Amino acid sequence: MKLLSHTLASLALICVTMADAELTIWQVEANPPGIDAGNEWLTLINTGVYATFYNYTIQVTHAHTSSYAIPTITLDRCEHHKITFAEQTIDNRNEAIRLVQNNITIHQTPIIQDTYNNNHFWTNPVVQTICESHPYIPEWISEFTQYYSNGLINTDEFTTTIQYLLDKNIINLGEPHTNNTSLVYGTVTKNVDGNTIHIDNTNIRIPLVDVEDSGNIQMPHAVLARLLCPVGSPAQYDIDDMQIQDRYNRTVALVYCNTELHLGEIMMGFGLGWIDEHWCGQSEFGYSDWTRGSCW
Repeated sequence: MKLLSHTLASLALICVTMADAELTIWQVEANPPGIDAGNEWLTLINTGVYATFYNYTIQVTHAHTSSYAIPTITLDRCEHHKITFAEQTIDNRNEAIRLVQNNITIHQTPIIQDTYNNNHFWTNPVVQTICESHPYIPEWISEFTQYYSNGLINTDEFTTTIQYLLDKNIINLGEPHTNNTSLVYGTVTKNVDGNTIHIDNTNIRIPLVDVEDSGNIQMPHAVLARLLCPVGSPAQYDIDDMQIQDRYNRTVALVYCNTELHLGEIMMGFGLGWIDEHWCGQSEFGYSDWTRGSCW
């Protein structure tokens, strides 16, 4: 089973585009304290999903172009790799550094000026923005989910593979919400399906998001909900102030399975849920960022 799950994950990774896995230059120390040889360094970082990078080189361009071959590296999302140069490689003035793969420039720094022997170094400002926006569900995951929906893989294969993708940070659902006064904190006591869950025995219906054959515990959305929100696990919910209860007396609320993304977002990200536009104007969350393209 372990070999099979890794094989399935590898098949899923075929769908990853260069936008999903992208190596870039993060930091450059061109003028370290003391001598430059053996102390100059730069770091590369993966701003996409877990991936293996090969056939990359670093080129320094001031005065003459010289290249440094980067060994094959495997990095999680927002994991970095540091390179220290044994010889003096980076000039202190008017230096631009390129990251090249197969003779194609992937990233080039602006001109770097570093004339002081100290611990100050150039940092790529874009990286912080990307890596602070950590929750991430690759677009291709909905295609992979269809393998399960269409009966091409069984439940154990589906859940084992999804867990593998979570463990490898290929799917990242974000950090838990802590000390948020707008949320009710509790414990999952029952899973119904992808849009209905019990927290501390409160029956909760997720607003706006519909799933196929609601209430069927064998459906992929119910299986995914049990994986992400198992009974006994911590969870949080945010009551919809515009529709506190539905016609079945269920509390209407966003549910967070100890993640930054709520369960409705996750179901849609996996291709297992969709927005019912009828309710957009009747929900507190109808015009949130995650309903863009459906409610507004």
